[in-house]
Amino acid sequence: MTLGIRFSEIMVSEDCICDGHHRYIASLLSGYILKTKPYPITSATYIKNRDTVHFTNEDWDTTIKINMLNEQDADYNNLTLEELLRLLK
Repeated sequence: MTLGIRFSEIMVSEDCICDGHHRYIASLLSGYILKTKPYPITSATYIKNRDTVHFTNEDWDTTIKINMLNEQDADYNNLTLEELLRLLK
């Protein structure tokens, strides 16, 4: 975020983040403000109080998923994958 890479909006319903939890935390850590976009809550939505959320250092993403997300981010920012990876170093 501090490198000028664009990120999509955080999807929210009232005060509930529906999509974008990681982007929200990253924006807090970097001091970068992301836009929000209204998003409907469905019957499958499980709302958890943020005071009960615990952070871990465990990495849940596989190498394949990280590569896929990097490709999506490069495309979203009109960059080649190589350009994005160079920025991230």
